[in-house]
Amino acid sequence: MKLNRRIRTAVFDTLWLLCFFALWASVIVLWNTYFILLLLPCFVIALGGLSEFMHQTAHGNLFGRNRNLNELFGRISGALVGVNYFAYRKFHMAHHLLANTRNDSEFKVYASKYTNAADAWEQRTVIQKLGSIPKVAWDFAGAGLSEFGVSFPVSVVQWILPAVIIAGINYLQGLTAGAIVASVFVAWYLPLLLLTLLEFFLTQSRHYGTKLL
Repeated sequence: MKLNRRIRTAVFDTLWLLCFFALWASVIVLWNTYFILLLLPCFVIALGGLSEFMHQTAHGNLFGRNRNLNELFGRISGALVGVNYFAYRKFHMAHHLLANTRNDSEFKVYASKYTNAADAWEQRTVIQKLGSIPKVAWDFAGAGLSEFGVSFPVSVVQWILPAVIIAGINYLQGLTAGAIVASVFVAWYLPLLLLTLLEFFLTQSRHYGTKLL
């Protein structure tokens, strides 16, 4: 029974990954159609799911708790979201020792400038808060990348390799240079930007109870 459960979870985890890459492929191919209006938000959410996927591999929970597979796909998923997997795993395990305290290692990431100045944030209007969110999200992302020890190979995977793959696919489709640049932006860099905002909303209020709006 225990073995069968591990097999089922390994199959489910594999199917999730296949669905993720199928969705991404759809974004790449259909980037200049009306379908992108539906596909793009779905892909951004899936990228957020990829972050959680990496989180679960750090705990060794996926692929029937197979350590080698967890490390392999943890490194792949981490690279795609710009995180050094092994640095993240060490950092995250330290977090569980002192979770949600001032000594929590993740406080450096989740408690950004607006949390530390909560009074000033609370006094702002909704419009002022909305205008501040991109910068705060950027600070949040920068803190995360700094703490998780992004190395050069990881940054290559996140920023360059996907763009090269997308450009290659669309070059084979006969797109112009301008269209290729636009496709790379829509199918990769825009989702990364929106993911940063999504992660901001998901983590700031969830971890430390700060009102966003």
